[in-house]
Amino acid sequence: MLGAQALRTKQKVEQKEREKRHKERQRNLEAQRERIQKAASEDAQQQMLEYMAQQQRLQLNEEEQNRKIQQRLSLHANALSEHLVPMNGRESKIGNTPRRSPSTDCATTLKVNGDSGSSGNRLMRWLGFNNKKPRRMSTFT
Repeated sequence: MLGAQALRTKQKVEQKEREKRHKERQRNLEAQRERIQKAASEDAQQQMLEYMAQQQRLQLNEEEQNRKIQQRLSLHANALSEHLVPMNGRESKIGNTPRRSPSTDCATTLKVNGDSGSSGNRLMRWLGFNNKKPRRMSTFT
């Protein structure tokens, strides 16, 4: 059996060893956390640089493609070529017919078989676009 003094001394030594192990574990965990954070920040920095480089490459490619498209398909190239033809050459090509907008063709109604009574004519009559004269309301007029 140990004496009381020896027991207390042994307990103190064990306590100090536990504290030392705990501090060492804390230092190891802190060092590991710092290494992980450093690696993560380096990875994040590398990814950010790669992303920025990729965006710049995409932007340059897009600008290059836009330039190529503008050179090939200029909006004004076809429009100006018609106006650059001499006036007498244009008149013979057109045949002196006035140009009409295609939207006016859609608004005109074609008379098909006169009073056929088709549902299209009824619809046009209901909408008020018919070409017929209005019926008399009375036999006295």
